[in-house]
Amino acid sequence: MTDTTKQSLYDTIASNREDIASIGGGIILVKLAENLPDSNIYKSWLIILAPPFTLLLKSILSTTVNNFRYYLRKRKQHRTQLSAIQRIDMLLKDAYISNEKKEDLKEIRQQVQLSAVKELIMELKETFTWW
Repeated sequence: MTDTTKQSLYDTIASNREDIASIGGGIILVKLAENLPDSNIYKSWLIILAPPFTLLLKSILSTTVNNFRYYLRKRKQHRTQLSAIQRIDMLLKDAYISNEKKEDLKEIRQQVQLSAVKELIMELKETFTWW
């Protein structure tokens, strides 16, 4: 199974979970309304507000899940960059590596650091365009 297939399967499962959770919230409101006496003025309001509440809950859950995925992806990326820089630093201290290879490693280290800065700048631009 390829990574894109796994991701699309995961997205489908996550979307279904959000749907089930939001539908459950709407059903709870309806069941609460059904248990109220007919003379209660809030009974009809709870039944009327159940569908919008379901949509609102789905929106909140979807946004939260997407933000959490984004956070995890960025965290993994940051850790990978730090790990690469640390390993390069260890190799630069190794006496058995030639100076030519050390120069190549320094360039690679610099590229990793610059890519991290470029990603931060892109994220900052996205933040400002969102506003």
